[in-house]
Amino acid sequence: MPKTSPQTLILALTDKSFRSTDFDIILAGLAALKDELNWFKEKAAQRQLNLDVAKQQTCIEYCEYMHSLVAMPYPVQATAFWAIELAYNQGWQLPGVMPKLYTEFADKWGNAGFTEYVKLLEHQADEVLQTASETISQQAEEAFLRVAKFEKDFWQMAFHAA
Repeated sequence: MPKTSPQTLILALTDKSFRSTDFDIILAGLAALKDELNWFKEKAAQRQLNLDVAKQQTCIEYCEYMHSLVAMPYPVQATAFWAIELAYNQGWQLPGVMPKLYTEFADKWGNAGFTEYVKLLEHQADEVLQTASETISQQAEEAFLRVAKFEKDFWQMAFHAA
C-alpha cells in the first residue's frame, strides 16, 4: 500500500506551509519505502505468497482515499501521513510479543527507529497545523479519523483473510 508518493512531495513543495525541514523527512520516507517494498516482495516470495491478486474492497477504498489526499492542503496530508505510519507502528508494537512467525515484521515496524520517524512526522504535522485555518484544521481531523477507520478495516481484512 503506498505511503509516501511523489505527488505528495510535489504538492508539499508548493504549499506555503511546507518547511524545508519537512523535505528531509519526506525524502527519507521515500528512500525507505523503496527498501521496504523490496523487502516485502522478498518476504512474500519466501512465504510463496502470490502478490498478483485482485485487491479486496477495503484495500481499494483505502488506496483511493490516499490518492485523493494529493488534492488536499499540505497540513491535511501531513496529518494523514503521520496517522498512517502511527497506525502501522503501533499495530506492530502494542500487541506485545509476536508469535515467532511474525517477529521479524514486528521488529521492522515496531522498532525504536521507526517509532522515532513516526514522532518526527507527528511533530511535522503539529507544526504545520499551528498556522492552518480552522477549515484546514477540521479537514486534518477528518483525515486522521478516516485513516483510523481505514486502518482498522485494513487490519481486520488482513486478519480475516489469513
